Parts: sequence; structure tokens; C-alpha cells
Amino acid sequence: AHNGFGCLLRGQEKMKLFKFILVGLLGFALNIGITYFFKEYFALWYFWAYLLSAWFTWTFLFLGNSIFTFKGHSKENYFQKYIKFLSGYSLMFFVNGALVYLFTSIFSIYYILSIFFATVITTFINFAFSKKFVYKD
Repeated sequence: AHNGFGCLLRGQEKMKLFKFILVGLLGFALNIGITYFFKEYFALWYFWAYLLSAWFTWTFLFLGNSIFTFKGHSKENYFQKYIKFLSGYSLMFFVNGALVYLFTSIFSIYYILSIFFATVITTFINFAFSKKFVYKD
């Protein structure tokens, strides 16, 4: 029986996806915390707070995935990998940000739930991008 995305991955790949999701959950908590902080304590519009938070979170995600998820990758050109990672995540932010805006400003979903839904939707795309283009795993 096929069980969705998981059937496309073999043992080691499933473990990497699991690690990627673990790092992502920590990153998500960081993202929500920073977004909430900027929105509630500095009265920023939720979207600007989310955008600011994204930059902090992406650095955490790059380091976390580099050390934990894809720990066997080459450490050569580390800064270039970081720039590639930021570039890819910046492009993906157009999708993620559009979803957050749509859910929050159009459908009136609480901004933190909107961020959660958008993150769930884009996680597998980000995994594939990180695996293939950043860490070349």
C-alpha cells in the first residue's frame, strides 16, 4: 500500500526528511516567537514582523540542517551554500508569504495559524531544494 510522500523515500531519505522536519519545528517555534515579539511589542503589521523573523529563522535553519540533517555534506564553499540557501528561501518566501497574506488578510485566519499552514504547505519543496541544490545530497 502506498502512503503518500513517504513511499517515495527510502530509509535514509526518510530519516533525513524526519531530521529536516525536526529542525523545521525548532525553526517554526523561533519564527513564531520572533514574529509575535515584533508584532505585539513593536506594533508592526503581522506581515512585516513575519518577514523580519524569516531572516533570523533562515540562518537558524541553514545552520541546523547543515549540522544535523545533512551533516555529511562538504563544508567547502560554506558561505556560498548559505547565500544559495538564502536565495532559495527568499524565492520560496513569495509563495509562503502569499499564502500567509491570503489566509490572514483575505480569509481572516489568525496570523500564527496562517504561518503554520503556509509552512506545512512549503516544507516538502524546501526539503527538495535544500537536498538537491544547497547540500547536494
